[in-house]
Amino acid sequence: MGSNLQDLVNRVQDKQEDDADLSQLKNEALREEIELNGRKKFFELRDKWSWSIITWISVFIIFHIVITVLVGCKVLDFQNHEWLLPSIIAENFLQIIGMGYIIVRFLYQPSK
Repeated sequence: MGSNLQDLVNRVQDKQEDDADLSQLKNEALREEIELNGRKKFFELRDKWSWSIITWISVFIIFHIVITVLVGCKVLDFQNHEWLLPSIIAENFLQIIGMGYIIVRFLYQPSK
């Protein structure tokens, strides 16, 4: 009888150790799933922002082309406002450089 009782106690203890190992494995799997989902969302967001910035830069470039063509065809005349055209071009150029910096610095960081 004592032997059967000891066998039963040993089986219960083994079962508890197996449950603890299984629980630890489940926690590790859950952590891994959370990490993968976070990375997936980050890459989706990075892709969305990248396309938004590319679109914004394209609009700036088209704007510069249109201004250049209109000034070249003498449709626009900035003789009375000589400061306006250089300031618009400088502002847009700095915004393009700033967005390029954002792309390189924040959206495409090397993984850690």
